[in-house]
Amino acid sequence: MRTEKKRLEKLRYMHHNPMKRGMVSQAENWRWSSYRFYFLDEVGLIEVNQGWEKISFRDGVA
Repeated sequence: MRTEKKRLEKLRYMHHNPMKRGMVSQAENWRWSSYRFYFLDEVGLIEVNQGWEKISFRDGVA
């Protein structure tokens, strides 16, 4: 991903796709998602590359 905009677009897709497919009712319930890292500041099953600046989804930007 070459731009921050594309990175945000892909993260949104990955976080919402399990809900769209009816696999879970809420994004945080998909155990293989990085959603919990970004929204709840929790460590999950997926290791997030923290070499990049953390994206804040809380401020309405993402």
